[in-house]
Amino acid sequence: MGAPMGGGVSYLAISASRGAAWDAMARGDLPALRRLAASMIPGGDTALAGVGSFDELIVTPIETVSCRRWVDGRLVLLGDAAHAMAPHLAQGANSALLDAYVLAQELARALDGGGRTGDACAQAARAYEKRRRRTANALRWLSEAYRVASESATVPGVRHVRDTFMAAAGGSPAVTRRYLRLVQQEDPAEVQRRVRGLAAARPGRR
Repeated sequence: MGAPMGGGVSYLAISASRGAAWDAMARGDLPALRRLAASMIPGGDTALAGVGSFDELIVTPIETVSCRRWVDGRLVLLGDAAHAMAPHLAQGANSALLDAYVLAQELARALDGGGRTGDACAQAARAYEKRRRRTANALRWLSEAYRVASESATVPGVRHVRDTFMAAAGGSPAVTRRYLRLVQQEDPAEVQRRVRGLAAARPGRR
């Protein structure tokens, strides 16, 4: 996947677990990567033109996490510690921030109930996991599906099927709405309103 960043800078990510891209990565073969990038993404070879050597690339493994439990009493896991996902939806950091937002919201709600602090914290932690687990797992699954689809781009026949399916799905307003709602996770306007309210309630802090 790739995107122009402005100012003559481009972002390009190549995912490889097998096939020609994997072989090129294993050999540190930059010219082969340029050729593959050109075949997978329009302008992919141009994006790599400014790279002088393979060592200038950032090469990291993709690691995923699926915890059976996010909460143990007052111990709570957030972000990658609970649900690390492939980067193909670019939702890792967003998910972690929304985890924190939902946990803070549930803590405020439980503590406002007037119960004992320890009980309220445990209650809030359970409510947080209930709210966030299903969405995070769906994103983790979809990110993995995108990873597999992107790695198929080096196989012409499979690439054609993938592109046809993605084009059809992208042309459906209903599918687009469901996809956007999933990656937003929480209502953006509501999140912004509540976060601004927190900042306004604490003068002198940013």
